[in-house]
Amino acid sequence: MTFMAESESRSAGITALRVVMPTGLAPASVTYVSGPPGWTLTPANDGYTVAGPAAPAGQDATYVVKFAEFPTDATRLGFKTLQTYTGGRVDRWIEIPEPGGPTPENPAPVLALKPVAPAPTTAPPSPTSSPTTAAPTSQPAESNAAAPADEEGPAPLWPWLAGGALLLAGAAAAGLWWTRRHQTTGAGPGDGSGNGAA
Repeated sequence: MTFMAESESRSAGITALRVVMPTGLAPASVTYVSGPPGWTLTPANDGYTVAGPAAPAGQDATYVVKFAEFPTDATRLGFKTLQTYTGGRVDRWIEIPEPGGPTPENPAPVLALKPVAPAPTTAPPSPTSSPTTAAPTSQPAESNAAAPADEEGPAPLWPWLAGGALLLAGAAAAGLWWTRRHQTTGAGPGDGSGNGAA
């Protein structure tokens, strides 16, 4: 942050700026960056002071400090400042302007902030939607499930073999029966008539 203290004296130079920190800012969080030649920062219980050799009379004093962090819930920060000149004069810039209100006679520097957007929250993955958890539970169920009726494997061969054996046995029995009957009918009267012919 850059602070500019406007000089209101043509005969005295600014020697120090005493700043009261707003609520939510710790004095230890501020670091001095730059300022008038020879100026340094001295922390206090409620803020800090930047001071050094007097600036030329009538010249503004500008300095830069860095804050480690700002309050996340703050939208306006007022920095009440006491401005000291050579000779002991002190200007008190300690009145915090109200939004939409009139400008006070001795307004303090005010920093406007934008609220910090909340970090997006991510829901934990559902146990059923994770591929790593779904595979162990669903895979064995699929492998152990009975095959549907329209997906049975090939029929066993033993009924066909048994049926074929029965057919062969029946055919052999029929052939044996036919052979015996033919032998019986051919050895009877035909042979007798042939043997008795003159």
